[in-house]
Formats: sequence, C-alpha cells, structure tokens
Amino acid sequence: MIAFRQAIEAFSLTDMHGFEWLGKRGPSLSPPTASEFNHDVVRAHAVQQIKNFLYTNFYIRGAPSHPQARPRQNSVENHQFIQKILSSDAGHNEWWDAGSVAEIRDGRVVVDSGTLKVFARPEECRSSVLPVDKGAKVQLRLGRSSLRASPGFCFLLGDADLRALDPVLRIYWNLHASAAARFVRETTSSLNAAALPFRLKVLTDPSAYDRCDSGVLYVSRTNSKEVFTEVRKIHADSGLVRSGTPAFTCRLAPGLSAADDPGNGESFGRHRCGILAESLMQAFERGLNDIDSRMRLAAEIFEGAGIDPVKPHLRAGLPELDLGPFEKQQSSRASNNGKTPSPKTNPVGTIQADWLGAAAEIGRRISAEAVWHGGRSQWIGANPLPGQGLGAVDYRTLSGGLYGGTAGIALFLAELSTRTGDSDLKRTALGAMRQALSRPGLDVGLYPGMTGIALAAARIGSLLKNDWLLDKADLLARRVLRHDVVAGQHDLIYGSAGRIVGALCLENMVKAPALKAAEKYGQALLTAAEHSSQGLSWPAQDPRGGQNLTGLSHGTAGIAYALALLWRRTEEKSFRNAAEAAIAYEQTHFNSAIANWADLRTRPEEQKPAGTRYACYWCHGAPGIALQRVWLARIFNDPTYLEHARIGMKTTAEYASRSLRHKEENYSLCHGVLGNAEVLLEWNSHTGGTDYSALALQAAAEGLRLYGTSGRWPCGTIQGDTPGLMLGRAGIGYFYLRLADPTVPSVLLVNPAAWMVERP
Repeated sequence: MIAFRQAIEAFSLTDMHGFEWLGKRGPSLSPPTASEFNHDVVRAHAVQQIKNFLYTNFYIRGAPSHPQARPRQNSVENHQFIQKILSSDAGHNEWWDAGSVAEIRDGRVVVDSGTLKVFARPEECRSSVLPVDKGAKVQLRLGRSSLRASPGFCFLLGDADLRALDPVLRIYWNLHASAAARFVRETTSSLNAAALPFRLKVLTDPSAYDRCDSGVLYVSRTNSKEVFTEVRKIHADSGLVRSGTPAFTCRLAPGLSAADDPGNGESFGRHRCGILAESLMQAFERGLNDIDSRMRLAAEIFEGAGIDPVKPHLRAGLPELDLGPFEKQQSSRASNNGKTPSPKTNPVGTIQADWLGAAAEIGRRISAEAVWHGGRSQWIGANPLPGQGLGAVDYRTLSGGLYGGTAGIALFLAELSTRTGDSDLKRTALGAMRQALSRPGLDVGLYPGMTGIALAAARIGSLLKNDWLLDKADLLARRVLRHDVVAGQHDLIYGSAGRIVGALCLENMVKAPALKAAEKYGQALLTAAEHSSQGLSWPAQDPRGGQNLTGLSHGTAGIAYALALLWRRTEEKSFRNAAEAAIAYEQTHFNSAIANWADLRTRPEEQKPAGTRYACYWCHGAPGIALQRVWLARIFNDPTYLEHARIGMKTTAEYASRSLRHKEENYSLCHGVLGNAEVLLEWNSHTGGTDYSALALQAAAEGLRLYGTSGRWPCGTIQGDTPGLMLGRAGIGYFYLRLADPTVPSVLLVNPAAWMVERP
C-alpha cells in the first residue's frame, strides 16, 4: 500500500488538462486543443497521459522521481554493447511457440504471446495453418535472440520455451550496465543447464540502466521453486545489481523483485499504473483532496480490478508466490508496508540497518537527475540568498566546488561507486568532475574553490584509477598552490586555513610543492592575527562578523586546527603557539552555564546587537568546536582539549535529541541533524568517553523512516532542494556511506592521512 501513498502524495491533478508531480507542472493538453474534443475523449487522453507519466517517473524508478532527460545514444557504443549481450547467450533454441496472430499490419505479423506483442516478418513464422492469418497459432524463428520482440530490449529465448497456458512470473533485475553481459551468460547457462523454460530481456542502451527493470526474466509460475534455486545463485554474484526495485513488485532482495504477468498482453508496470491513473482521475472528479481519502479510493479501484492493494504484485485469482528462502526477507519488508526497512535493535541496543543501501538509493537518484552535455554532468539546486530572509533561495546550476558544487557530488558518487561497483555512479562522478574542472572559478578556498576541486580530483582519480583525472588534479594543484595569499581570507571555508589543510592533503597525492605553499599560508595567518589579552583571533571575511568569530567554519577553531596540522608536519613552534593562543581566545567566549561558545556573528539588518547567540551546528557552535578539540587533543597530546570536547559533545547530544523530538526539517551536514550525528560518531571513534552512538544511529534511522522512501530529504537551504554536499542530498548520502564504511574520509574535518590514496 505504501507504493500508492508515495505516488498519491507526489501527484496533484490541477484540472482535466494537466497535473503537478513533486510540485512541478507535468505535461498537459492545452485548453484550445482540448476544446476540440468531447469530455470523454479529453478524460481518456488525460488518464493515458497520467498512466504513461507514472510508468516513466514512478514505476521504473521504484519511487516518485523527477522527469529525466535521456542522454543522446551513442550508436557505436550501443552496437558494441548489444554484441556483447548477444555473444553471452548460452542458448540454442531457434523456434518457439509464440502465441496467436493478433493482426497483419503493413506486411508484418503481429503475434500476441500473452506476455507481449511481437512484430515479425512472415518468413519468421511457422504454423500448421496456411496462409498465416489472424487467430492462427504460430512459432517464430527468432534464432536465440531478437531486437524487435520488445523495443529497447534484447529479447533472448531459453532452450525450453514457456508453455502458452502456464501463468507467467516476471523476475525483475536492477542491473548495472557493466554487468549486463555477465548476467546474460550466467542466467542462460544456469537455466538451460537445469532444463528450465524461460525468456529473458535486457536493455540495449547502456545509458538507460538507471531504471529498476533493466533486466526481466520470464518463467513459469509452476516451477518457480526450481527457478529461484538458480536465481539465488545468480543474485549472489557481487556487483551485478543495484538496490532499487520497480514499484508494485514484490521485493525479494536488493535489486531483485517479482510480479505476476497481467495476462492481457500489457506490461505489468503499465497495467498497474493504468489502474492508479484511473483512481487519481476519479479522486479529482469526486473532489477528494486529502491523502487518506485518495488512498481509500485507490484501494477500492485496485480491488475492483481483482488486484489486492496490499499485494499488487499478484495476479487476480493466483495465490501468494512460493519463494523459498526469499520469503523470510520479503515478509519482514511486507510487514513494514514496503517502506524503507525499519532498523532493528539488537539485544545491546545497537541500531542496525542497510546504511550502504540507503546511500546507494540517494546516489542513484542524484545520478539520475544529472543533466549531461559534452561528457559533463551538471545539476540545478536551491541557492540561499543572503540578506533576504530565512529560507530565501533561487535555483541555478551548481558551481564547481566541494561545498555546494559538482566536485562535492562527484566525491560522494565516486566513494559510493567503489563500494557498490555501480558503473553508472562512476560515470556520473567523472562527468561531475569534468564539469568542476571545466569551470573552477576564481575562488581558491578549500570548500567552495579550486583547492577543494583539486583535492577531489586527486582522490577520485586515485580511487577510480583514472590517469586523465590525476593529470588534471596535478595541473590544478600547481595552479592553486602558486596562487598568492588572498588578503582578508583566513578561515577554514574560504581562507588560508582551508588552503593549509588542502595543501597538506595534496602533498602526497599530486606532484606539486604543496608543503611550501602550506607554510606560506601559515605565515600569512601569523602576520594577520590580531593579538589581545584574550589570545589570537582573526577578522572575519563574513560581513556579519562584528567581533572576531569563534567556531569551526569561519572562526578561530578552524584556523587553530589548520595551524596544529602545520605544526605537526613542520614542528615549527610558532604554528603551535598560534593555535593554542587562538583556542585561548575562543575559550573566553565559552559560557559554562550554557555549555557552549558564543556565536559572534551579527546580521546586517540588525540596527543594534541582539543578545548573545549560541548556535549548535558543525559550522558554528559546540559541535564543530568539540570536533576540532578531539583532534587537537590527539595532535598536541593534551587532555585539556579533550575536556573541552566532552562538554561540547554533551551539548551537541542534547541539541540532537531536541532536534529529533521536534522533527527538525534539516538533515544537512553543515547545520542539520546528520552533521551533528556525525560529530557524535567521531567522538565515539576517537575516545572512550560517553557513548553517543545510539543517539547518532537513532537520527540516521529516523531520517530513513521519514524520508528514505520518498527521497525528498529536507536540505540546509531550508526552502528548496539541492543535491550538493554540505547543504544537500550528496552530504546526506555521504553520511550514510560513512556509517557503512568509516574509512570513507570525513568532510567535516579534513584529515590529510584519511584522504590520501596511493596513486595507481
């Protein structure tokens, strides 16, 4: 039933001529055109249009998704791809019982097999009735494969063909394009060896493998147990499938699901989308606006069609599938109404979930949303508008940087692809890096500028063993490391502190004089520091800064971290002294009653200073400062800083608990729920103090419960959606990826040792 709710929540029929989907206007029939036809024709057209739209943007995606522009097909690449598939077929059949002739059209024979309609030439048909005419039972000579039987697919036949009267079961595979030929070889070999009848189709366009039904295996329901013995072996091949499954189907395992054939010659997905489209139209006609009413109506219409709305994968009148060992996994999912699986709690209270699957689902959606041009991938996202009120945004194409640009998305997708084997994610990651490198901009900072782009290029090039990208990383690193110090820019985000951290990361990743550059930036920080009785601090680049700021992103905590790293690398005492003096300044703004550090920013619109504020995020306040103190305690081997961290972590945990209770709608890394959750996990990984992992995992699980199925994650832009790293969905996915594999380097506090990958 949850599949209906996702689509119904995403859909709004505005009038008989058009609709909205995920808040955006869908295709519509213009009123002048509609006026030329009677009401029944307009209604039928609208239902058909909704059906087709649901099929493309819901069924094959597994969840509501925005319409996607398909990249232009490469005919040479497609031909090579198809030939690999054809040469992988291990079958030997030449003639198969195809069904009855539905019609003769333009010299072609249209054969209805019950599961699909096939267009064939007369010489490809064999029948006991001559001449071949409508209604005749025919066999088709398609060899072992056909590119005409199902447009867009390569259709393959088993040595034993399906019997015409047997109920057919469809088994859906969410294949990686790179694994399609291997899948065909393994499937045809194993099923033919077991003498099991089947038909198989896989997509012919490698760029189309972003849909959840890229491979479909047709088998007889009567021998499903024997089939699934082989299916389990095939599915065990790592790197074969991605995680998603088509809507309405019975999910068996990641990337694997099943459904009964409708039996009317129509595809399963189009049949179910047609029923749902009719229910949406009737809801509009009856004036049903609330979700629950539309849900009840949809259930009634499915039941009227003989389909169980709770088990829409079943054909009317057929019993539940006998799936053997898959049953246990499916039953646990079914009890959750098809939602993203709820995390379990083991006897010691540790939440467990498929964190990698969650990251992969987010990555898949981001990858599918990419706009391609000239081998580069780009996105449109919400961009905060400073000084125009909380949540004010506009939408624009992304910059190239790590913070909110294509380099940050590339980093997430590349790290994810190396852990899932998903070649589509790898392809999009490389496209995103090409985009970042093509327009790196003038900013040289770590998070928004060229330093971060060079760092991402170096790491991704090493991870993916891409020599072209490594060469580009070298060139950009040399350019940025030669760049002069930018006056007035000192902090971790934009300034010299971030450039120190980036240079120390790049030192062992590129062939460039990185250490010399880091020392240059360090000396610039010493020169620009303002000395007072409180310690050392730096003027803020942020125009909201009145006093010199505290905090990790724009204040003394971030600068002190960079200087501490530089001291550890060079053993130059002045860098350590400056770092400790910066912390002393920050501690004068610590309020022990509140257990937090003052946020010293002022807003341009304020006529007079407001009362002291205390933020509680990575960027400003206790979480970021506590994270920095954990690392300084290690770098300087000084337990004083660990005590600072302990206090800050307790404050972070209390704030995180309140955020969950109040359903805070911001799951970003920069200033959202998951940024604070990651800070708490960092504390656990580095100390033996209070264990906050249960709270952090609760935040992760709550995020999946609320947003995992729909994919509509609340971002740090407050209003609007962005796919970027620090404010958007790439960062949310990155958090779940680090839960699955803590060796993925943190972007909240960049550690040179963690980021380094040996060059291939």
